[in-house]
Amino acid sequence: MNWSGIVGVVLAVVPTAALADWQYTRWGMTPQQVIAASNGTVSWRAVKLPKPNGPREEIGGSYAAGERIFDVSFTFSDGRLSIVSLKADPCDGSLLADLKSRYGRPLSEAAGMFPFMEWDDKRNDNRVTLFEIFDSCLITYTPLAERSQGL
Repeated sequence: MNWSGIVGVVLAVVPTAALADWQYTRWGMTPQQVIAASNGTVSWRAVKLPKPNGPREEIGGSYAAGERIFDVSFTFSDGRLSIVSLKADPCDGSLLADLKSRYGRPLSEAAGMFPFMEWDDKRNDNRVTLFEIFDSCLITYTPLAERSQGL
């Protein structure tokens, strides 16, 4: 499964919104604003993704967190930032331990072919979801505020 396919799976199960922030970005930014805020780590890689209410666009690059380097993908709905996804290869126990250390015990989790865990990062007003997909981990950030409003 390629990166766009993985993001497509995530988009099918993760609701989107546009109020909170992630690292150097702000929810609702345009692709050009995200590229500028990334200091050269993100480049234009437009991919049209299906969405019930219209197309989404995606740009990507890399993101460093400590010694880990992630492939980062920014998804835009109606031209505005709505999802940030980080892909880690390989997926190892230290990444899960780091997430649990940062966000605490998961609010929900499921085992199976593609296990996942979810946390509410109330300090940054984000929903954090970890998907284990084969040997990779996909961490998604979506705004928490609008999720609670039913959007």
